Amino acid sequence: MTTECYFGEMPETNVYRQLKALRKAHVIKPDGNGVKKPRGGPFPIVWRIAEAKRFLTEKFGWQWYGGHHMENKYTIFVGNYLHPRKFGIDLRWIEFSALIRSGQVGREGAFRGLEKPPYMDTSILREVEMRLNIDIDEIMALPKKTHNDYETYQQTFRNLEPVFSILHRMGRIPSTFYLKYVKGV
Repeated sequence: MTTECYFGEMPETNVYRQLKALRKAHVIKPDGNGVKKPRGGPFPIVWRIAEAKRFLTEKFGWQWYGGHHMENKYTIFVGNYLHPRKFGIDLRWIEFSALIRSGQVGREGAFRGLEKPPYMDTSILREVEMRLNIDIDEIMALPKKTHNDYETYQQTFRNLEPVFSILHRMGRIPSTFYLKYVKGV
């Protein structure tokens, strides 16, 4: 037995059935307390960050680079300087929320972590300025802009909503496109 997929036909193997079950496992169901939790799949994945760090350090000599998505100097600049200072976006909220949901840190511990300013070394700022040939102070002084400040097809898509609705029901356009760009969800 085969199943049609994006890349042609795929034999209906046990692994394929398990992957289909995993995809369905992401349905959110309320529990008895009214809290929404994802249903468990056939392969429960438990990610313990402290254990993973310890394993990588012992096995491969890996060194922690200081934070989530701080793999290089540009992501440190964007995530720890530009986003929080210019736009008021602190991406650490997402990381701490995940740690709270998985039970690896308590709510109070997360708030204590957020009280500390994001890591930022001035040498990184100077290097970003030099490599990108920009003046960070000038960029910070510019007015904030959003996607609404630029010409887009958004209004055209909204005006053509009846056409896109039919195409969506026919399966000719993806649901993600229809919901995001036509309905604005």
